Amino acid sequence: MSRRWNGCGLLVLATFVSALAAVAGAMGSVSWTHHRLAHEKGGVPGTLTVTGHSTGKGGSRGCVGDFRPDRGGDARTGIRLEASGKCAHGVGDRVRTRMAPGSDTAVPPGSRSWIAPGAVAAGFGLMLLFALTAIGVTAARAVRARARNAPSGPP
Repeated sequence: MSRRWNGCGLLVLATFVSALAAVAGAMGSVSWTHHRLAHEKGGVPGTLTVTGHSTGKGGSRGCVGDFRPDRGGDARTGIRLEASGKCAHGVGDRVRTRMAPGSDTAVPPGSRSWIAPGAVAAGFGLMLLFALTAIGVTAARAVRARARNAPSGPP
C-alpha cells in the first residue's frame, strides 16, 4: 500500500522548503557582502571612530562609532563595527573600514566575520538540496508505482 501526500502535507513541505531557501539566501547575501567589504571590494571606504561599546549575546563586546566616508559627505553615527570576536578597540580609536550603502555595519579590511553566516547559508543550502532530492525521489517512486499498477492493454 503506497502512502500519498494530501494537500496539507504538501503545504507543510512547501513551506519548509521555502523557509530554507529564504534563510539560505539571506545569510548568503550577508556573507557575500561582508566578504567583499573585508577584501576591500565595493562599498564606501572610510574611517570609523569608536565612540563606545555594546554588549551582545553571551557577553560579547562590540564596538560602535561614527563613520566618515573618505570622499566627504555626512558622518553617520551609531554604526556597528563588524568584528570576528570581541572588539579590541578603545573609545577614540580610528579604524579603516568599508560600508555597504544603506547598511549600519562597517567592516574592517581582513575581517573574517563573513565566515559564520557563510557556513550557516551553506548548511541551509545543503538541507534545501536534501529536501528537494527527497521530493524528487518520492515523486519518481510514485510515478513508477502508478505505472506498475496501471492495467496493460486495451480494456
